[in-house]
Order: sequence, then C-alpha cells, then structure tokens
Amino acid sequence: MVHDLLPLQRSAWFRDGLQQRFHQHLLALSERAERIFVPSVVVRDRLLAAPGLPQIQVHVLRHGADFCPPALAPGALPDELQAFASNSQGPLFFVLGTLEPRKNHALVLDAFDRLWAAGHPARLLFAGHRGWEVDALLARIDSHPLLGKQLLQAGNLDDAALMWLFGNAAALIYISRDEGFGLPVAEAAMLGCPVICADIPVLHEAGGAWPRYVEPDASRLFEILLDPPRRGQANQPRRTWDQVAEQLVQHLHFEAASATSNLPES
Repeated sequence: MVHDLLPLQRSAWFRDGLQQRFHQHLLALSERAERIFVPSVVVRDRLLAAPGLPQIQVHVLRHGADFCPPALAPGALPDELQAFASNSQGPLFFVLGTLEPRKNHALVLDAFDRLWAAGHPARLLFAGHRGWEVDALLARIDSHPLLGKQLLQAGNLDDAALMWLFGNAAALIYISRDEGFGLPVAEAAMLGCPVICADIPVLHEAGGAWPRYVEPDASRLFEILLDPPRRGQANQPRRTWDQVAEQLVQHLHFEAASATSNLPES
C-alpha cells in the first residue's frame, strides 16, 4: 500500500531528509512488489507518472470510514476540553490532524480571526499533536487573546472523545493542501458530521457529495462559516473496513487463481 507520494513531490512540507529516504523506500518497494494498492485515483495517477519506477500493477483500494466499533460510545472529554466544549455561546468547529504545513491550520485561523473580529461566538478546536515547520502558527495560537475561550489546541484526544466531536460539533473543517485520501472527511461524513473541506480532487473521492467544498482561501471559508452546512443532509458515503477487506480478498483470490492457471501441467 502506497498511501501518497507527498514526501517525494512536496518535500518542503516535511522534515529535512525525508524526500530521499521516501524515494529509496518507494523504489525498493516497486522493485519487489507484484502489485501496489493506493487509496485514491489521484495517488494512482501520480504513482504511474512518477519517473524512475518500474512498471507495476496499481489498484485503487479506498479506505473504510467506519470510525470505531458500534459498541464504542462517545466518552468523557479530557479536563482541558470539558469547559471549552460545554461553552454553549457559539457553535464548535474542529480541525482534525497533526499541526503541520500541509493541513493549512493558519488559513483556518485567519478565517476565524475575521469571524471573531465581527463578534461571532464560534469556537475553534485544533484536535491534533504539534508537528513540524509550524513554529509561527504555534506562537500565534499560544499568544492568542481568545485561547481557552474560543480557541483551543489539544493533542491527546482518544477515540471516544473524537466520537463526541463527530457527534456534537457544528462541522469538521479540513482545508488541507493535499492528501493521499483524507480519511477524517470520510469518517465524519459516515457519522453524519457536517464537513467543510478544500475543493481538491482527492477530497472529492473521500467525501463524495457530503462535504461543503471551498477554495483554500480564508475569505471563502469565512463566508461559509457564516452559513455552515447542517446535520441531517443526504448523500452520506458508507464504505466500511469490512468492505475494504472483502475487496482486498477479491484481488488476492484473483492473483492466486492467475498464478495457478499459469503453472505448467505435470
């Protein structure tokens, strides 16, 4: 499984040295694997067009979106989030993912700063660990006058707490610059959580007709936040990990059958 080629194609978004290591790994993998799976057509096309790789079979195997077992109920929030989440003065929006350049957190914060300057009571939660190459963003968050009131960053949320967010937040915001798939978009959609996400091809594959798509622009995001999508809409994508496993088994059975048919007769 090759999830994406971003460390190779967008090296400025990642830590130094990752591009070379990623290229070496990808080359070794493509020389040994009989077939490669990717989670989206976007990644398939990029992989087939990548220079210097041997020809190989590439199949799209999209991710499942059932976030947790049905028995898992939304859990109690960590103490640092309890007061923030219980504040009923305004809708709660959240961004899910590590704070790193690709995820465009600074653009989202630009839109909310404009919203707050207009007196809007919306709250913004960055749900994710602090990553790399975002020192300016972290300094901006840590010194923000609304930190702890209408803005919060938390990196220790477990699955039950995320379930609570998917069930109670006004929307997931996902304005990523690029992805291999965009799993949070699919997970939120399957759980009925409204989604506002970047209008890029790969997120259309993940979310289908469910999200409200927006150009990666703070002004456009600001406009959508004034009239966000509502719960209860139709067109939820429903693809489970069991279905993904069944699709994988079909590929493996086909491969085994092909190999058997090519054996010499005794």
